[in-house]
Amino acid sequence: MPPNGTRAAPRPPGPTDQPLRTTRRFSRDPLALLSSLEASYGDVAAFRYGPGTLYLVTDPGAVGTVLGETGGRFAKLDASGDDVEELLGSGLLLSEGEQWKRHRSLMEPWFARGHVESAVDVMVARTREVVDEWTPGDRVDVYREASALTLSVFAEAALGVSLSRETIERLRVALEPVGARFEPDPIRSALPEWLPTPGDRAFREGVGTLESVVDEVIAERRATTDDEERLLDALLAAYDDGSFTRAELRDELVTLLLAGHDTTALTLTYAWYLLAGHPSVDERLGGEVADLDGPLDPSDLDALDVTGRVVSESLRLYPPAWLLLRRPTRPVTLAGYGLPADAPLLLSPWALHRSERWYESPTSFDPSRWRPGRGRDRPAFAYVPFGAGPRTCVGRQFALVEARVVLAEVARRVRFVDPPESLRLRPTLTLHPDGPVELTVEARDGGG
Repeated sequence: MPPNGTRAAPRPPGPTDQPLRTTRRFSRDPLALLSSLEASYGDVAAFRYGPGTLYLVTDPGAVGTVLGETGGRFAKLDASGDDVEELLGSGLLLSEGEQWKRHRSLMEPWFARGHVESAVDVMVARTREVVDEWTPGDRVDVYREASALTLSVFAEAALGVSLSRETIERLRVALEPVGARFEPDPIRSALPEWLPTPGDRAFREGVGTLESVVDEVIAERRATTDDEERLLDALLAAYDDGSFTRAELRDELVTLLLAGHDTTALTLTYAWYLLAGHPSVDERLGGEVADLDGPLDPSDLDALDVTGRVVSESLRLYPPAWLLLRRPTRPVTLAGYGLPADAPLLLSPWALHRSERWYESPTSFDPSRWRPGRGRDRPAFAYVPFGAGPRTCVGRQFALVEARVVLAEVARRVRFVDPPESLRLRPTLTLHPDGPVELTVEARDGGG
């Protein structure tokens, strides 16, 4: 009993006596295990993974506390060792303390609503170019299409450069072994970091490709005569005046190339997959965009009500950031349970967003659940597709606007049909489809 005579908070429940079973389940299908733990144990659940104990936190109030106090009572948890550091270094996703504040304050204004809206014309133009290449009846991999599109949009809008198709393909190929490196693997995590493992060479070659593209992007922007300032210009100015080191510049550009397109590409992929399987929702979206007069511009964004709800629901069912990792810097109590300092905390948007405690028919695709007035009793932090608190995704506004613009522009001319019966998922750094997501292009009535 504590010195003041009060009773100590209980430890969280969970299958801590089954280390081999939970380790195997988390490695094979982490999404299923996390949902099962949330359904069985509620607010906080403890389970064994390898030699250690992990704690899944799914009480929305506790999630809000952890995310809101990151940088204080809670800190980022690096569970990927040297691999993630080699990839992202001191970029915004990993840095902490004063360095993180300095980098965040430099980049945040470039993702404000005004800057994002100035990129709408780029989003529209690049989307129309992609749709022009599709013919009704084509079977296309929508993830591959979305990834190439969002890469080109981000490069032009935020970095002020144009990525060739060859460069985009190089990046796509490089990202395969990089992403695979961050799938749960208890064997690799238990081995000493100096011991070679399968995939080492492919991973390092992938990182090398990313770094070479960063060098090309910097060289192209340095040589441009474009006098419209972009985010990359602010980063280069910080490097030129000594505020950023070369390593910091490299780390932020690698982080931006990865995160600047990936969330939107995945959101579009899952939205198109869901719309293809729910033609009545697709018809409502098509009817909404049919009312637009002329090229879509920022003034149209707030009128894209159905489109916005489709984006919100796609992010609920398939949150790209499926897992957020934190640790308490000292012993804490969360949702009534006591946790030791440095306890690995797993905050899972996947498990939260699919919880029967917070959502009616949680596995159903129902964009109408985001209508005003519905879900008013749902806790605020039961929906966290971009995280929350001081480390909320800096590109949140860009991703939301781009997803609406691209969905609307595509829906003005075509729809996707004939989805696969099921969608296999691959949880890596983000929640990726495990293989192509092929849909059939069909002309929309009245489409140009």
